Amino acid sequence: TQLDTQLTLLSAGHTLIVGGEGDAASLRSERLDGGSGSRLTGALYAQDTLVLSPQLTGLLGVRGELDGWFGGAAVPNASLRVAPSEAVTFR
Repeated sequence: TQLDTQLTLLSAGHTLIVGGEGDAASLRSERLDGGSGSRLTGALYAQDTLVLSPQLTGLLGVRGELDGWFGGAAVPNASLRVAPSEAVTFR
């Protein structure tokens, strides 16, 4: 069973995206104790894209992951996009 949701909010120069994902799985295998098991995973995320000028865009985000078998982690993200011309873009 899988559930995904996302919300996008727009304002002057900003695009904010927030969302989440979840998954519940039932597993059967001779390699598992008792021959079967279950696994839950999930994630929440937020990302803000800011247009600073027509040539400069910044992005900040974070994603929190949770796995019923392996634990959790927070993963930050930051990037800058520079487009000095239509033919050239740097990230």
